[in-house]
Amino acid sequence: MDLHRYHYAPHLGHKALSLLLLPLSYLYGAIATLKRLAPRILYGKQGRDFGLPIISVGNLIAGGSGKTPFIIALCKHFSSLEYGHIAVISRGYKRQSKGLVWVSKQGVVLASVATSGDEPYLIASALAGHNVSVLVCKNRAKAIEEAKAQGAKLVLLDDGLRFCFKKFDVILRPSFEPFYPRFIPSGLYRESYSLYRTLASSPHAIIAQENSDFTREVRLTNPSPKMFLISAIANPTRLLAFLPPILADFSAQDLALDSSLESSAHSVGKCRIIGSRFFPDHHHFSHREIHAILESYAPTSLLTTQKDATKLQDFADTLSIMELTLHIRPSVLRALQEYVDKRGF
Repeated sequence: MDLHRYHYAPHLGHKALSLLLLPLSYLYGAIATLKRLAPRILYGKQGRDFGLPIISVGNLIAGGSGKTPFIIALCKHFSSLEYGHIAVISRGYKRQSKGLVWVSKQGVVLASVATSGDEPYLIASALAGHNVSVLVCKNRAKAIEEAKAQGAKLVLLDDGLRFCFKKFDVILRPSFEPFYPRFIPSGLYRESYSLYRTLASSPHAIIAQENSDFTREVRLTNPSPKMFLISAIANPTRLLAFLPPILADFSAQDLALDSSLESSAHSVGKCRIIGSRFFPDHHHFSHREIHAILESYAPTSLLTTQKDATKLQDFADTLSIMELTLHIRPSVLRALQEYVDKRGF
């Protein structure tokens, strides 16, 4: 079954299946809500206090909504204002390591993408030379304590909404939302859709709406005449927001409803996309997979995202990369600065 179509453009059969899956969604929702609320019995409504400002950047749906570029933009903003040592903490999903790992320390990258996970490695690489460290650990509390012991003055927590910490939550709301406002598996929500309304009135949270509170700017590096699109991101329809004008004839239907585009070539000017292949989120590309594409389609380059490029370093000479810069609305930055100033400086 095409999961992208099921979640974003369902037909009648998908809608019937969604109803059948509702009991599982109710169970998932009950467990997710309990995990988020239960620790408050121990730490209270405000949560565990680590004695330094913590900004969590998260979302309600499974898959990306721009958390990684948002964190990079925040780090660059606070670094430019000389807020001191900043630590970014992430789980490091699908990394080939365990325990706590320093991906980078104060701007120096220390670990590989396999050890780090693709998103933490991208953050560390993008912030090389800044007074920013990146840590991965399943135990976020342990990582926060470690970062604080190493002199961190501000912590940015990747995907930390459910943690009962004293923090400020930034919830990213995508412009293109799932069709069903339901929990997994009937829908695509990890947390209740009603949290958008609840958190909007909280003094300790901001709902950041895409194309209003934050916008994306994309620059295509190394474009070539025959590009093959390859990516391993959640919900490939998000690529529509990434694609620059040179590729503007990609239609929403192409990416939303089809898992590949081998049947047709899309072109603008001297550049065209001759095919595509999408993999599961965080997939580690094998040499065999890439060589098969190169041999079958003979592209002049592989078109991919910055996140995917971290796992394609052995093919760097063949890559065309959609380099993303995220711009955050000044009012959002001011609210976060006020929080940090009150908490730690």
